[in-house]
Amino acid sequence: MSSSERQNWEAVCKKRVFLGRILSLMLVTLLGLGTAAFLVLYNYSLYVIVPFLVCYIALSYLGATYIVGVWFGIFASLKPLEKDKYNPIHKARALSKDTLTAIIMPVYHEDIRRVSAAICAMAEDLQSIAQHEQFHFFVLSDSRNIDLVSQELYAIEKIKEMYPTTTIIYRHRIYNGDAKIGNISDFIKRFSPSYKYMLMLDADSVVPAHSIDLMARTMEGNDNIGIVQADLSMVMRNTLYSRISKFISSISLAVGSFRQYFFYMGNSYYYGHNAIIRVQAFAKHCSLPILKRKGPWGAGRPLSHDYVEAALLGSAGYEIWSLPQIQSFEELPTNFIDDFQREMRWMYGSMTYLRVLFLRGIKPFHKVRLFTSAITYINPLFGWIFLLLSSFGIIYIFKHPLKSLIIMTKFKFIFGFMIFFLIFSIVSHGIIYLTYIHKTRKSYLFGGMSKAIISYVFCVIYSIFVSPLYMCQLTKMLLCWAISKKLHWGTQNRDDRSLEWSEAFSLTGWMVLLGIILCYIINNVIFSYYTPHVQKILRIGKLPFMIFYIPLVCGMILSPLIVKFTSSHNDLIRRKNIFVSPQEVEPAFVVSRTEELVKMFYKIVPPSIDFTFLIKSPWFFHRYFDKLASRPHKTKFWLRKIKGKNVEDLTQREKYVVLRTRELWEKFHVENME
Repeated sequence: MSSSERQNWEAVCKKRVFLGRILSLMLVTLLGLGTAAFLVLYNYSLYVIVPFLVCYIALSYLGATYIVGVWFGIFASLKPLEKDKYNPIHKARALSKDTLTAIIMPVYHEDIRRVSAAICAMAEDLQSIAQHEQFHFFVLSDSRNIDLVSQELYAIEKIKEMYPTTTIIYRHRIYNGDAKIGNISDFIKRFSPSYKYMLMLDADSVVPAHSIDLMARTMEGNDNIGIVQADLSMVMRNTLYSRISKFISSISLAVGSFRQYFFYMGNSYYYGHNAIIRVQAFAKHCSLPILKRKGPWGAGRPLSHDYVEAALLGSAGYEIWSLPQIQSFEELPTNFIDDFQREMRWMYGSMTYLRVLFLRGIKPFHKVRLFTSAITYINPLFGWIFLLLSSFGIIYIFKHPLKSLIIMTKFKFIFGFMIFFLIFSIVSHGIIYLTYIHKTRKSYLFGGMSKAIISYVFCVIYSIFVSPLYMCQLTKMLLCWAISKKLHWGTQNRDDRSLEWSEAFSLTGWMVLLGIILCYIINNVIFSYYTPHVQKILRIGKLPFMIFYIPLVCGMILSPLIVKFTSSHNDLIRRKNIFVSPQEVEPAFVVSRTEELVKMFYKIVPPSIDFTFLIKSPWFFHRYFDKLASRPHKTKFWLRKIKGKNVEDLTQREKYVVLRTRELWEKFHVENME
């Protein structure tokens, strides 16, 4: 992309962002006036109103940008690709013969059968691409358990046997410092000279061959692009929680992705996976800082590195494009517990942005993005403040009904607007999403238009009652971060699992208690001031005031039931075609093939495989033996250390030494075959 073309899209991007910000600011101003009217009604002083409104407007601005943005998103989503002259896909060209792309899948204590199935499905799909030999797979393992490493080694050899023309490289790090960041850095140091691009995947990622090829060709035709991020769709997993999540993401993310694309263009987002990266640019500009411990911020490299890497690469002059036209897939958490564990890692990482944004060289645009990503997690805390102020305000209304009635009458337009906007924001999003699937003729992918409408209505009701769970849990996470509670970044649970009642109560027990306390306060304190005399003056029944509290209290008290019920499979909802998602109706080849291959890999790589099995397997011994380096000096040293030991008696460290030393590997194999 030439400098003049870059200037053109940057100028358009600035105009679009400016327009979006102006409209969002206007909307927030109106909402701020409505909120101010409520605070005046509640008789709060300016010392409370002014600070509250400043915080309210700052945090509400983030939500307003999305509300405004989806209207532009529907416009962008319905615009044909050929009429979008700024899309870099138009400049895509075939890869040069010497251009290689590494498809990287970092793993840490993952189910290697699921990982292997995804690699095989993508390898099969890539056979349809003319330049498929220029794509090499890398499995970068940080696993610590020797038996899991044994399963990984065995599975990789099986894949190589099944697909002899596909290049698959497995590397296990001895020292897994800096987690995924360190794993990728190790790849950069060892392999970056050989590869022009790297396609970053997660252990649960699946990307169609057409998307892989299109991303690589788009990079090849646009030298100034640093990252091309594919659109993410949630697939597989069958609990009610994951089914609802898949439906919500499928019906909303299409418009949401086009919203991002419309406003940000080449200054877009990178999510850390399902994206292709220019290797040399990444190696040169994306070395992450090592932070010192300060207050609640932990030491080490940033936990959430994707936004930081995008900021560094974008600030170095490279373009970051998130293209909704390129499809990719990932799995999703299957219950609230697993989702909250992932969310906590994201929250800890996002709070680090408040330090990273002060690094030299990061452009203001990216600083703003890092800042807004961090303060999003402060919203739940602000929700509690709003609840507290509103409760005291309602008490004031009940104590001074005549004065309150006069104020409500005087500002009835503003109060009416606030109620209208609340209803409009819920209904309008549904209209936009349903308009998109109607115009694109995709309603059949959601079970038909009527089922899509019913499912969306259920999702709105569901969201209202689960919002208190998120508000409570995110507040708890924020407090854990504030007191510097250590975060344990372990492996993610990616399987369907129905939670036990004990697990549900361990997560939500304190929410139930809090809900009961709030219920008591609402009934015996707040509404103790609501007398027949007050009702006669206000001419408002009890229910309108209670509506404010019902979802909050019910969501808290019923939280164990919600958590438990949504973690199970619900055949009735599936049979009635509620919460249907596109990949359920028309699954992509790589998705359906992955599901098939997982079953196969459970047979050929059973979980019972361990280090001893590898030692005794003649098939694996001969395939693995030639890959080992001869280390005579190390062999002499370790032979003295392990003299007289059987393979079962070896420590984990000694087993790793055997795995990496040709002479020791041969010795133990021969001994165990006798």
